[in-house]
Amino acid sequence: MRLYLITLFAVILMATGCRHAMDNLSTLNKWLNNPSNGCIKARSIAGVKITAKYLPPAYAILKHTEKYSGASRERIIDSLSANSDSAYTFLMTLSPEKTGEDNSSIAFKNTINMDEYAKRLLAMNFSMDNCTSLVIDNKKYAPVISIVENTYEMSDSRNFLIVFLPDRSSVSKGKECLFFYNDPFFDMGNVQLSFSMADIRKSQTIPIE
Repeated sequence: MRLYLITLFAVILMATGCRHAMDNLSTLNKWLNNPSNGCIKARSIAGVKITAKYLPPAYAILKHTEKYSGASRERIIDSLSANSDSAYTFLMTLSPEKTGEDNSSIAFKNTINMDEYAKRLLAMNFSMDNCTSLVIDNKKYAPVISIVENTYEMSDSRNFLIVFLPDRSSVSKGKECLFFYNDPFFDMGNVQLSFSMADIRKSQTIPIE
């Protein structure tokens, strides 16, 4: 009987693992960065690592409310939660497979002079929406927003926020979500990262406190 109760308790914990309320970005990011939760995928090709992380509505809400507290924070959370739409936001990161080496910044890779480097930065800043797409159950979507992060930071990697607006019918009934990156810089080809729609929908129900 005791063994049965322990087993039952473990099953309940597993089933409700993502249901505890999140109150800050650090806690949410830790959950999203756990591969077992299905919100982050990565591949390494031609010396470059590509990572795509799905950011649920809770991410934007916590980011907008991290400087607030008390009743003000609660009002903002209620307002943002009520007005959340069907936007699908991904954080795509390009980084060297091996880091810590001289000139290991991904922006420098395979460039031979400053002109090539400048052209690459320009393309990364303004053309990444032409390189990415989302496919949910065979229906393809182009990004509506593509924003580069850490442009002026000394970092080996480059982060891009990619936002899509898929049909509500696709997101409610879909089984598979494919994130595509058609690489124009590093001979990676057309990279595919596969997400389960069940995992995405699960992350969309994470409560906030």
